Amino acid sequence: MSFKLRTEVDDWFSRIYKAKDSPLSTKFDYYYLCLMMGFSRGKATPVTNAVEFVQNFVLDYRSVQSQIIGLLIATEARALGIELTNRARIKDLLSRYVSPEASVALTPKGFERLNDYANGGFNAIVASYPEEQPWIASDFMQWYQRAISAPVS
Repeated sequence: MSFKLRTEVDDWFSRIYKAKDSPLSTKFDYYYLCLMMGFSRGKATPVTNAVEFVQNFVLDYRSVQSQIIGLLIATEARALGIELTNRARIKDLLSRYVSPEASVALTPKGFERLNDYANGGFNAIVASYPEEQPWIASDFMQWYQRAISAPVS
């Protein structure tokens, strides 16, 4: 399995990704932004026309790999109404999404759910961004910070 994004995600982020002053230096950067928006909104949209772009956490994200996987478990638990104190149900989620034997520590289902949350996050970004697509990286990042911090209605 691998990290996947729809091709239109590349197009949507292209102006700020290619800008000299962009804080986005890898495709994983905007995958991460989409993923975090998906987690914050509880939006997981199955992605069918996605393209693999990397099979492992890129170097800049390896130090937070466990936190990202933890957010997946916590978000799924919330979506399913599972209390984090329910050890048996959390263990079931862990066995569904986490594989200690895998190099990335994710099962195929874990990859699938991360990609679904990134896709749902991208949909949420596009639906609420005030322009057709971002032109200036700093403007987008300021908007993103406000959007991800806003209460979900």
